[in-house]
Amino acid sequence: MIPIEFFQLPTGKEPVKEFLEAQDPKNRSYIYRGLSLLEEFWPRLGMPHVRRIVGESGLYELRVDGHRKTYRIFFGQVNDKIILLHIIIKKSQRTPLKDIRLASERLKQYQRMEDLK
Repeated sequence: MIPIEFFQLPTGKEPVKEFLEAQDPKNRSYIYRGLSLLEEFWPRLGMPHVRRIVGESGLYELRVDGHRKTYRIFFGQVNDKIILLHIIIKKSQRTPLKDIRLASERLKQYQRMEDLK
C-alpha cells in the first residue's frame, strides 16, 4: 500500500482536494473508490484504470467513470508516495494539453520541493 498526498500550492490551497469536495456525493464516492484502488494496487494497476501520459516523465492519469461524468486525475510518484496533481472532468476524446502541462509543472515543482528537504 502506498500513501496518497494532495499537491499543495504555495498559498496552502489543495486544488484536487477542493475539486473533490465540490462534487456531488455519488460522484465523490466513485472518485474515492478509484483512489483506493490506486493506493492499494499501485504500481501494478494498469488499464483501464491507469495510463501513463506519453511524453511526460513520471506522469500518469487515473481514469474514473462517475455518474454521468468521466474524471481524469493526474498523479506522479515521488519517493514512496503518490501525489495527486490535477483533476478534470473529461469532455472530449483528447485530454487538453493545458491540463497535461499544468500537471507536469506541478510534478516538477513538487520534486524540487522534495529535493530541498
